[in-house]
Amino acid sequence: MPQVPSAVADAAATARAVREAGRPGDAVVYLPRHHRVWVLPTPGTVAGLRDIALDSGPDASHTLYGAEASARVIRDRMAAEPRIVFVTDPSGGAAGSDDREAAKLSVIRSHFEKCRTVPKRGPRVTLYARRGQCG
Repeated sequence: MPQVPSAVADAAATARAVREAGRPGDAVVYLPRHHRVWVLPTPGTVAGLRDIALDSGPDASHTLYGAEASARVIRDRMAAEPRIVFVTDPSGGAAGSDDREAAKLSVIRSHFEKCRTVPKRGPRVTLYARRGQCG
């Protein structure tokens, strides 16, 4: 069962960290997908970042987290990005419970390097870029 933020302040802090890690136009990916809930209370905070794993948002999918694209689509979208803000559990993410989650981790590990992690408690928010492009 996914953990839900214990307080709106925690969610707001995570959303600010996501915004701080990226810049407008950057992609954002959540591993596992339920970490998307951390930005739902303050969606304007992450405006300008593109949730590239999302196929349809919460409203359109009638779900809390939205519906994600297939593993192949997620892999292709991530592989085409120059920079990705990666939101994971505090340990940095695991392969997850399905092929979508495994695809996210595989692409990050094989195509990107870690640029920086925004310091905060709770979910880990890390900016990744193409190898040699963190500068």
